[in-house]
Amino acid sequence: MIRRSLISTLWGCSLLTWLAVTVNSVSADTVVYREIFPNSNTGSPFGRNISDANWQGYWTSGAVQTPSPGSIVIIGQNANAGKPTDATPINSAPSNGELANGWAFSPTNFLNFIFTTENGLVDQAIPSSMLSEVSWYAGNSLTTVNMRAAIKVDSNWYGSQQVFNMTTAVASGANFGAEAEHFILSVSPSTDWHPMTFTVGTELSINTGSTVSLPNGAVTGAGLYFVGGGSGASIRFDTYSVSTVPESSALSLAMFGSVALAAYVRRERSRRNA
Repeated sequence: MIRRSLISTLWGCSLLTWLAVTVNSVSADTVVYREIFPNSNTGSPFGRNISDANWQGYWTSGAVQTPSPGSIVIIGQNANAGKPTDATPINSAPSNGELANGWAFSPTNFLNFIFTTENGLVDQAIPSSMLSEVSWYAGNSLTTVNMRAAIKVDSNWYGSQQVFNMTTAVASGANFGAEAEHFILSVSPSTDWHPMTFTVGTELSINTGSTVSLPNGAVTGAGLYFVGGGSGASIRFDTYSVSTVPESSALSLAMFGSVALAAYVRRERSRRNA
């Protein structure tokens, strides 16, 4: 009787553990990378280059790296708050303690533009199958600017098939904090992507005629790909985040324990009935 009671207790605990881990796996994604582009330099809106955050910008079909420090900078003024103003950096460039101010931008007209980073992602060797979300805030000056999430798997880049546009243009950088919009790409094995050709100084293009799933491999880079714009176009974005689903090891362990306990119960019953 005592053994039967013990087995029942163990079985109940195992089941509760399995349910708890399962619920957590479904509901809790993990932010593995977040860049907030901090800038506490209130003396100049062009106080920091985007490379200070370990990001780079490339434009035109020739993937020309933007010059420094004028074309792509991180803005930091009290009047030009980022969004949100309380997000903390995760696995990104060292923070200078500034949370409220700073965001990345390009004030130039363009047709083909990509912002990228490998900082904080290469060392983690995140499996592409674990990606669950890419998100950012944007405050572009024109709604005609098309935005796509960009992910690098091993040595190849992919742009999301889903295109994002501002609902309302943000006319001035001073309005970014109040008017920037939040964009989220939900990622799963069924998410469609377009292969990109991206070789610095040689070519930058996306093959929208080909739709693929992300291949299995390590996530080695991430960014945003912009197409469109025209006269008066300004790109502005902030708080770029990459999230993953939780690792399945804890769930697998709980399931293994349940299976092992069930096998033990069956053996005990067989022994008693022998």
